[in-house]
Amino acid sequence: RLRADLLDALGEEPAERDPEKPHWDKRAGELWFRGVVVREVPKVGRSHNIVPILDAFEEDGWPPEIDDPLTSGGSDDRRRRAVETLNKQMLKPWMWFECNGDGTGFRWRAKPRRPAKKAAKRKRR
Repeated sequence: RLRADLLDALGEEPAERDPEKPHWDKRAGELWFRGVVVREVPKVGRSHNIVPILDAFEEDGWPPEIDDPLTSGGSDDRRRRAVETLNKQMLKPWMWFECNGDGTGFRWRAKPRRPAKKAAKRKRR
């Protein structure tokens, strides 16, 4: 983890970081995915719902699902609002968050990549 912190401080990407997994840079308040910022959190210190979720995913290495870091046996409404807030302010719709369905955690999903469009051939007249 120290190596990753040093590389982050220098603005370098760790070689072992998977581009198909998000990266939460708490100091910058940026959620990165596929090489671009997909979500900004301008007031990290005041975001008491979404920051703990992003922190937990980052700490665990972005597994598909995490346990609820907000509260033990907490409010379904609080979880739903946190997910809505996370998804509503995405800069790029390449990923989304959801409650896990049984009230104990959160999931993240990647939007599948579209194949690159081929250039259309021009018809000769």
